[in-house]
Amino acid sequence: MEDSSVASVVKDHKTDSQIPLGMDSFNVNDRQKIGRNIRLAMACIEGPAAPVTAKAMPSDEAAIH
Repeated sequence: MEDSSVASVVKDHKTDSQIPLGMDSFNVNDRQKIGRNIRLAMACIEGPAAPVTAKAMPSDEAAIH
């Protein structure tokens, strides 16, 4: 059994304080930043399967250019 007066108070409370949290609540720049952050996080989580033993930077000047 549901008390209709309590249900209407709860329903009214939810609509008054509801904050939109979908992607529409962000502008284009914010959505792009979120996407970059997610891709960076996923790259860090997945990472290479085995450690890379090669040098991070080449040692000769010609290879750097």
